[in-house]
Amino acid sequence: MQLVFPYTDRLMNMESQNMNHLTHDLGRCMSRIGRPFIVGHRGASAKYPENTMLSIEQAIADGAEAIEFDIRLTLDNEVVIMHDTLLDRTTTGHGLISGKNYFGDIEYLTTKKEPYCPISRFQDVLDLLSKEENSHIWAVIDVKIQNSPKILLALSEIFKSRNKDFTASSKQFSLGIWHPKFIPYAKTYLPGIPIVYIGISLDIAREFFSNVDGYNIKYIALFGDKEQKFIKEAHAKGKPVFAWTVNEESHARNCHNWGVDAIMTDRTKLYVDFFRNQRHEERSLSIERKKYLIIEQTYFYFRYFAQYKPLPGPFPLPFVGNRLQYKGNPATWASSLREKYGDFCEIYMGNERHLWLSRADLVEKIFSPSLNSNYLIKITPREGLDEIDVTTKGFTFNRNLKSWMFNRRFFNQAISSSKFMKQNVIITQNLFKEMDDYWRDLRIQTENTSGKEFTLNLSEWMTRFVMDVIFVITTNKRAYTFANYFNQLSGTRTSQHSEIDMTESENLVNNIHSWLCALQFYMDTPTLWRKFIPRFKERAESLKGEVDRLNHTFMELISQRRKEIEMTPNDDQLSPDMLTMLLTVNTPRDITVNLADDQHTRPLTDEEIRGNIMEAIVAGVDTTANTFCFIVYHLGRYPDVRELMLQEFNSVFGDDLDRSIEHEDLNKLVYCDAIIKEVSRMMSIVPVIFRMSIKDDMIQRHCFPAETQINVNVPAIHMNPAHWKNPEKFDPSRFLNQGVSGGNRIAKNSLLIFGGGPRMCPGKNLAMTELKTLMVLLYRKYDVELVDMDEPVKYHYSVIKHCDNLMIRIKEKILK
Repeated sequence: MQLVFPYTDRLMNMESQNMNHLTHDLGRCMSRIGRPFIVGHRGASAKYPENTMLSIEQAIADGAEAIEFDIRLTLDNEVVIMHDTLLDRTTTGHGLISGKNYFGDIEYLTTKKEPYCPISRFQDVLDLLSKEENSHIWAVIDVKIQNSPKILLALSEIFKSRNKDFTASSKQFSLGIWHPKFIPYAKTYLPGIPIVYIGISLDIAREFFSNVDGYNIKYIALFGDKEQKFIKEAHAKGKPVFAWTVNEESHARNCHNWGVDAIMTDRTKLYVDFFRNQRHEERSLSIERKKYLIIEQTYFYFRYFAQYKPLPGPFPLPFVGNRLQYKGNPATWASSLREKYGDFCEIYMGNERHLWLSRADLVEKIFSPSLNSNYLIKITPREGLDEIDVTTKGFTFNRNLKSWMFNRRFFNQAISSSKFMKQNVIITQNLFKEMDDYWRDLRIQTENTSGKEFTLNLSEWMTRFVMDVIFVITTNKRAYTFANYFNQLSGTRTSQHSEIDMTESENLVNNIHSWLCALQFYMDTPTLWRKFIPRFKERAESLKGEVDRLNHTFMELISQRRKEIEMTPNDDQLSPDMLTMLLTVNTPRDITVNLADDQHTRPLTDEEIRGNIMEAIVAGVDTTANTFCFIVYHLGRYPDVRELMLQEFNSVFGDDLDRSIEHEDLNKLVYCDAIIKEVSRMMSIVPVIFRMSIKDDMIQRHCFPAETQINVNVPAIHMNPAHWKNPEKFDPSRFLNQGVSGGNRIAKNSLLIFGGGPRMCPGKNLAMTELKTLMVLLYRKYDVELVDMDEPVKYHYSVIKHCDNLMIRIKEKILK
C-alpha cells in the first residue's frame, strides 16, 4: 500500500468539501505545496522537552503537517512516549522503562528540562490527533529496535479501543521501524497501517525493506548521486522519502532540491517560516539579478580592454570567459592553449583572469623557496571553495598563511620522522599480506567455478588498499575498504572483520572520490552558474552533499578519538598516530615534539583538525594509488626496465622472498626511485599547480596585479624538449647519477611531481616510501603482466589523473 497524507483545504488549497475524508499520495501533495512537509521531530523539541504533549502541541501550532515521536512499553503494558530505554537522561526517574510500571511510578515523574512536563502515553497523542482541528496532522510512530514486538500488540489494542478497524488510523498514523523483525508483527496486529523504514543505510533499505511503504533516512546518508538515485527509485514506486534530523537551513534547502518529501526537525517554526519566506525572496531577487547582469557585463569589458598589457589567448565572453572551451580535461586544454598561444598565455574563467606558464624558466619566481615569496597562496579568493570549507583549513588551498605555516610545520615534522616512516613500512606489509590472502582466495574460486584465468582490476584494489594504509597511519583505525571489496567480488565473505565495521567502507571510497570531483567543480564553476543554471545547480547541490557527508564522517571520527583520549589514564601512552597528535598538541597530553610556536599556543579546534586529517587522507589516497597503477602499467610495457628493477631488488633483499622490508632498505633502491620519477614525469598525476600573486608582480617584463591566478602547466614542462632529451621516451635512467661529474642533469623546476617552493606537497617522503614498499611487495612475490599489452592506459581527470580499469594477471613466484 502507498503511504498517504491527509490534507485540509487550508493546506492544499483545494475546493473539495470532502477533503478531510480523502487521502493523497505524499509525492503529489508535496508538489502542490511546493516544498517538503515539515515533521516535528519528537514535537517542537528545540523549544519544549522532547516527546511531551507540550512539544507535540507546539509543533502543530507552528504549522507542521506531521509529528514524530518514540514509544516504549512499561512493565504494566502501557505505551509511553519516550526515546531512551532508560528514564535517566530526560526525566526525574532512574532505570529501565520496561522495568517500571506507569501507574504508581512513571506517571508521577516529570521531565528534567523546564517547563517540567509529565510523561505522556500514546493515548494522550491519540486523543490530541482525534480532535477535528487536528485531523490533517499525520504521525510517525518510531518503534525503536530495542523494543519487543509485543509493543505492537499493545498499540493494536489501543487503536481497537477507539475503532474496530484500522481505516481511520491508516490515514493518520504510520509505523517507523528500524529492524525487519517488526514487519510480520506490524502486518498481523496493525493491518493497513503504513510501514516506514527508519535508518542510516540505503543498502539495508534496499535489501531488507523493499516492501515497506516509505523511507525515513538520516540526512547525512542521502548525500551523493547514488543516494539521490535511491530517492528517484522510491518515488517511481510511489514511496516517499523523509530525512532526519534537519536543523540547518542549508540542509533543509538540500532536501528540497533533492526531492525529499518531508523533513524531520526539532525547529518546526523556523522551517515553516523558512519555506514560506523563500518563495517571496526568490521573486524579489529576480529583478536584482537582471540589474546585476547588465552592470557586470559592462564592467567586464571595461576591465578587459583597460587592463595591463594583454597576453596571447582566446577572446573571452562576459560571465563565462573561456569556460565553454574547457571540456573537463585540464591537461588536454592546457596543451591546446600552449600550441595556439605559446608558453605564456592568458584565459578567463568566468570574469577571473588566469595566466598559464608552460616552461621551467617561467616558474622560477613562482617556486622560490623563500617564506617571503609573493606566491605563498595557491588560489585566488573563490566563493565556491569557501562554500566547501577548504580555504581556511588544511594546507592545499588554505589562504590563511598563519594557519598554513603551523600545519606545514606539523606535517613536515610529524610525517617525515624516521619513526613515522618505519611504522608506515610495517603497516603496509601487514595489510598487503591480508590483501594477498584475498587474491589467493579469489584465484582459487575463479579456477574452481569457471575455469577462467584469474585477473585483477588493480586500479580498484589499490585505491582501497592505500585508503586502508593511510587511514591506519593517520588515525590508527582500519577503513576495511579492500576487505569489503573482496566481499563484493567473492562468493564467500571474509570472516576476519565484522560486518558492522565494513558496512560503510565502500561509501567512504566513493565519498572521497566525490570530494575530489567537488573540489574541481567548486573551484572552476562560477557562482552564478551554480545558483541559477539548473544543470549546474543540481550538480552543485549533489557534490556539496558529498562534501558535507565526508565532513560529518571525519567529525564523528574526531569526536570518538577525543573521548578515547579522555578515557585513557594519564600514565598510559597514547597512540602516536596523526589524529592523536593533532588532538593533543598544546594540551597537557601533547605527544608532539616542539611543534608549538609563538604564533600557535592554543589547542586546535575540531574543525581545524578535521581539515588537516581529512586532507592528509584525501590527498594521499588517490595520488599514491594512481601513481602506483601507472607504474605497474609502464613496467608491463617495458620488460627491460622491470628486469633492471628486479635485479636491484635481488641485490638488496637476496633470494629470500619472505624477508621483511626495513625502512633503511628503501633508501638503497636507487633505480626504483628513478622509475617512480619517470612514470610521474610522463603521467603528471597532478596536471596543474596553482599559485596566486599576493602583490603586483612581473614575469618576463609582463606586469600583472595582485590576486592574479597563476596556473603552471605541469605536463608541458615535464614533456618539454628544452628540458628533457627525448621526452616521449620512457627512460628511468635519466634520473641516475645526478650530481656526479658527467652524470645526468635535471633542469631547475623541470620536475614538479610534488610541486615546488614552500607550498610543495608535505607528503613527498611518505608517498615515495609507500610506492617503493608496494613495488617491492608486489614484484618480489609475483610475476605481473598486463592482460592486454596493446591497450593504451585508461584514465580520467578530477583534480588529478585517475587510472581506470588496469587489468593485470599475477603468478606467484617459486624460489628455485
